[in-house]
Amino acid sequence: MSRSPESRYQEILSVPDVADGNPSTLMSLEQQALQAGIDPISIYLRATSWPVNRFHANMTSDPNTAQSYTDESEAKRLGATAKIYSVASFVEFTCRVALSDEFERDTDKRWNVIQEHQLLGASPAILDKIGVRAIRLATPDVYPKESAIIAAQKLKEKDITISVWNRTAQDYLNNLGISTELHKPYLLDGLLTEPTSFRAGGKTVVMKSSGSGLPMTWFEKLQTGLLASGVDFATHIPISNSNRAERIRDFYSDLGGRTKLIIGYPSELVSVACDLQSRGSAVQMLTLPPRGAHEKRNLEFAMDNNIVIGELSFDRDALTTFDGLDRIGPSDIKEVIASLPGTGTLPKNVIGTKPFWSEQR
Repeated sequence: MSRSPESRYQEILSVPDVADGNPSTLMSLEQQALQAGIDPISIYLRATSWPVNRFHANMTSDPNTAQSYTDESEAKRLGATAKIYSVASFVEFTCRVALSDEFERDTDKRWNVIQEHQLLGASPAILDKIGVRAIRLATPDVYPKESAIIAAQKLKEKDITISVWNRTAQDYLNNLGISTELHKPYLLDGLLTEPTSFRAGGKTVVMKSSGSGLPMTWFEKLQTGLLASGVDFATHIPISNSNRAERIRDFYSDLGGRTKLIIGYPSELVSVACDLQSRGSAVQMLTLPPRGAHEKRNLEFAMDNNIVIGELSFDRDALTTFDGLDRIGPSDIKEVIASLPGTGTLPKNVIGTKPFWSEQR
């Protein structure tokens, strides 16, 4: 069975098999479901994700391409190519669900979606045939992307809710008339190891690239700056033939109460930093330049809530993404670490406190 006795639905989780942020969210929510007595059907959309992974890797490896994508990302996510990908993703989803050994044909289902293109390509009639009666879209970023909002509006008669982890996003969606749920940030509850030793755990500095990597010249300069800092640190980047699930778990095993600085893109890591601070860590973020409008909004939220201390720059003449955001070079990392605040700065009531599967607990 894939349901707890208290649940009215068989739960389905699905995610495109792209990069790290969305798959790590599924990993965490799946683990939290198991802890709540639910055994969900978990679907990784691998067949349709190959071209997206290629695009993501090429974009991330070239800073100029990443900058161009940041300026045009919302339009690209709704363009003709994206529409084809959306339909293909939904077809792969329905095939994988229907062929799953755990699929209960006569049971109502809730589709817990991570990344919205599956929804953009969804057919309400087909969802009815496979028994999907409710949809919940999880949002690892600060805000759902514009394409996610359009998908929710398209399926508004399908009992669709957008789950967010911060009150700013909830207020924004409520003003649009979209049903929301405010949950805890998704990642730490399912992926942080040994929660009883949280305060004593964690490296001082933890650096994580995108699941598609980062420019290698940047990584080499970062390594030099981290080695010169004299503090304990860990770096996490994808390498050939590496196991992504193990790499993700390794990253979370290096986080804890002692962690003072996370270096990475302003991605789902913003939610991780907020959650760490809510647990007593004084962690701050040093971000890489954003890739996409969603990461730009994540960065703005981090600035507004005192989570970020600056943006890494590998060019002394480069401007930061926002006015008022300090430009920090790799050689400045030692000085930055020495000046970090000793306590958390996250304002109260910024993030949610309800677990994603709270109705099952």
